[in-house]
Amino acid sequence: MLCAVGISILLTAVLIPQILHVSLAKRLFDRPAQRKIHHGVVPRLGGFAFLPVLLVTAGIVLVMPANYVENSSIVMSPDFIRCLPDIIVLVAAMMIMFLTGLYDDLLSLKYGVKFLSQLIAAVLLVEAGEYIVDYDHLFGIGTTTVAMGKIITGFLIVYIVNALNLIDGIDGLASGLCVVTLCFFGWMLFAAHLFMFSLLSWVGAASMAVFWVFNVFGSKRRHTKIFMGDVGSLSVGIFVAFLAITVARQNPRESLWAEPPFLLAMSPLVLPLFDVVRVFCVRIINHKSPFLPDKRHIHHLMLDTGISMRGAMCLLILGQICVLALNLWLAEFWSINWILILDAGIYILWVLAVSLSSKDKPKKANKKAKRIR
Repeated sequence: MLCAVGISILLTAVLIPQILHVSLAKRLFDRPAQRKIHHGVVPRLGGFAFLPVLLVTAGIVLVMPANYVENSSIVMSPDFIRCLPDIIVLVAAMMIMFLTGLYDDLLSLKYGVKFLSQLIAAVLLVEAGEYIVDYDHLFGIGTTTVAMGKIITGFLIVYIVNALNLIDGIDGLASGLCVVTLCFFGWMLFAAHLFMFSLLSWVGAASMAVFWVFNVFGSKRRHTKIFMGDVGSLSVGIFVAFLAITVARQNPRESLWAEPPFLLAMSPLVLPLFDVVRVFCVRIINHKSPFLPDKRHIHHLMLDTGISMRGAMCLLILGQICVLALNLWLAEFWSINWILILDAGIYILWVLAVSLSSKDKPKKANKKAKRIR
């Protein structure tokens, strides 16, 4: 796994500058718009590196032991062979999202087409056996039938993909949350003795961490700054959704952790999952399509208070880590429903706090405008 992380970091660090070079040469930019925060043109295909790096790194790590380490097949083959069907289905679903995101970044797609491709990828995973039937009594749902489990899991996959896609509004936020989530899943899957999936989680986290550096600390003048784009957010979204389902399907008795699996799967995604529900509800109340973009996300509200983009990103990622740690601690004492209520309360209080802080800003601006007149 250490070797895989090192290879992933190296490949991503080599590939992203090449993507920058091609984007600049072919003028493949994310241009400023009314709903966007950034100024100036920035390349937006940084997420193009994620899937190739994931596949190449996994291939290299799997080939190396078989050729250079004595008796490595005894260690490597059983876990890899057991996970191979799931990995093939994962790659197929990621390829659907990869091509959809790439087309959208280059030529733009209607949201209905993107939603349909997400639905196809979700059905592919579910029909291949990647579904949850035990929901740890969330909302009173215990063990469901296979048909109901497939429907709920398909909804969760599309939900997670959209949540991560829509939270990608400021530098480093979506990628930072994905790094935290993938590291946590890597740890959980290792404890569940799913070493191949754990390896993929750590490889993905390493690749996202390198992109995060380019995204946050890159310079527009030096042409080192790059955005993830839909090709990245959709690919990473389906990857995270697959790992979340894998964690939720595990039996605690067969792993080193005793917390409810569904709680472990959803806890690192609390922020984007709650935020997309709130934003959709606000849009519907205002008689607007829930799928049309706007500036109602929690990071937009924080920017309205005067917090810098980097400050908002750090606070949101730190908040997600704190909620994750709190959920893990409370899992020993509380049921999953009470933990969900607490998480929702924390999120609502956070939104109210930043909303109230930003209300005075327009009034001050209006007073200054009157004085100038």
